[in-house]
Amino acid sequence: MKNLFSFLLLLITCSFYSCDKTSFDAEWSLIQIENGFGQQVTTIPENQIQWSFNEEDGTISIHNETADKSLPTGMYDYELEELEEPQEPTDPSEFVQNININGQFYGRYIEKNDTLIITSNIMDGDTEIFIKK
Repeated sequence: MKNLFSFLLLLITCSFYSCDKTSFDAEWSLIQIENGFGQQVTTIPENQIQWSFNEEDGTISIHNETADKSLPTGMYDYELEELEEPQEPTDPSEFVQNININGQFYGRYIEKNDTLIITSNIMDGDTEIFIKK
């Protein structure tokens, strides 16, 4: 419950500031995975799972030293897709785009202050939290 509160606090905070469009063209280190339904939080050692986005060719290079967290090591295509309208009942207005990986929906994202948050289901799915390197 504490993590859900923290996550909602982040969303509310962002709503008072303009959230610029993300520049993914960077390296991101996955530092935490939150299971929304079970409230389980898994902390990932920095640099153990790294995502490197290349906006020019629309790819993500993933280096993953664990077998059971996030996507496995490899090269993936990605695209950003505008949301038609905010989803009820949580109205996550800061999650302005979906991110699709290899043509499949992966989640919605928000980027603020060098932190990238991707959630697979706004109500009860996993949430991955990255920091920009």
